[in-house]
Amino acid sequence: MRSSTTLATALALLGATGCSSISSTTSSRPAPAVHRAPAGAAVAHIPPGHFPRPGACRIWLPGEAPGHQPGQRSCAGIEGVAPAGSWILQRPAGDKRKVVYVRVIDERRSGVVVRRGLYDARRGTVVRES
Repeated sequence: MRSSTTLATALALLGATGCSSISSTTSSRPAPAVHRAPAGAAVAHIPPGHFPRPGACRIWLPGEAPGHQPGQRSCAGIEGVAPAGSWILQRPAGDKRKVVYVRVIDERRSGVVVRRGLYDARRGTVVRES
């Protein structure tokens, strides 16, 4: 199923935050409903400074440049405003380990979470996926 590979891809790409660059490849899949960079395939490079602060959330739009991403905000009601194809990044309050919870929003339905995962930003590894 595409949604299971979406989260695995999302979390794997989060692990590339220490890389200086990431290249994208063109996909034969239709473009998601969210505005994307012209590349076609959504590729995320989330620099460490763009993770939300502990206790906050951030909507991440794969394919958009880091400087064009929505700012971090309160987690209250964030699923209701998350556009189709986006990811919700959340850091728990008091987070000392740099853990980021990732919720992948369905590519066709805004606000509908299809996958969840836990990413260790310090180690650059996926801890859990569901």
